[in-house]
Amino acid sequence: MKQSLLLYGRFFPFLKPYKKQLFFAVVLSLLLAGINIVVVPLSRDLFNELSNHNMSHFLNQLLNALILWSLRLFVKYGNFYLTTWISFRIAIDLQLLVYQKLMKLSQHFYSDWKLGELLTRLFSDSESVQKGLLDGVFEMFPQICSFIGLLAYLFFMNWELTTYTLVAVPIFILLISYFTELLKRTVHQIQKTSADITHVAQETISNIKLVQAFTMEKKEVKRFHKECMRNFKVTMINKRFKATLEPTVAILNFLVILLIIYIGGLQIASGKLTGPELFSYFIGIFMLVEPIQTFSSAFITLTQALVSNERLAELIDTPVQIKNKKNAKEINIKGKVELKDVA
Repeated sequence: MKQSLLLYGRFFPFLKPYKKQLFFAVVLSLLLAGINIVVVPLSRDLFNELSNHNMSHFLNQLLNALILWSLRLFVKYGNFYLTTWISFRIAIDLQLLVYQKLMKLSQHFYSDWKLGELLTRLFSDSESVQKGLLDGVFEMFPQICSFIGLLAYLFFMNWELTTYTLVAVPIFILLISYFTELLKRTVHQIQKTSADITHVAQETISNIKLVQAFTMEKKEVKRFHKECMRNFKVTMINKRFKATLEPTVAILNFLVILLIIYIGGLQIASGKLTGPELFSYFIGIFMLVEPIQTFSSAFITLTQALVSNERLAELIDTPVQIKNKKNAKEINIKGKVELKDVA
């Protein structure tokens, strides 16, 4: 975990040129979290006015709900646009840094590395880091704010029900940590086999005259198919882990909701809780489901981005063997060739 934080810390300077856009994205994230929290008491007021048969106030609350939800959609759009813009610009800066490094490396380096591996790191890995920023970091931040704010408000509403809800949090953490470690292993293999596919295709197509001259078409097709199947097998293992995590989290969410229904029903029967309060509490719980689902999917994306991060760092840290001297003198070449005393 410490190594992961250090690797991501190396790429934080890429955020500096876009600090203005990042500031507005943070403001919109906090505003989105605040709107999510306000939805809970608003739903309680709606249910109160409906149960009291006060239709004029009920219609006013419906109008407030419409305005609040419209504002939520507008804020969410602005946040998504800004974070997408920032993440793509960072991906371009990262690709440029890697490409500049490739221009400085000597022929010894290129004799040891496959071209497909370099292309995969230049394009696929930088794209994976971009997705990690967008779907992981930037997507998680507003959800974390919403989760903390909603949880605090629900604790204020009914500390007993919220305590039962918190019982599931350690289980969520253990599940996500376990599956993240499994996914990280498969992502390494997926990136490696993807690079092998690119290398085989590039090598064959660039030497197509030789392949056709020696009638090696079938052999190269079999070779390409073999690499594709290796990638397929590893990818399906990765997808199986993902497919297992999502329903597991969903089942746990459902069990928590059943527990809240049971405890809430007991509190209503004993007079500790009213129907509108339980209804608004359920609205808050259902709004907590979105951050939890986002956490599970975001951790998967971050795991893939972390692997790509490591691969890019390895390439960027490759030492340049041939360097120009700092005080080197430029040779003034005019481009004129003169032949003298040629027999």
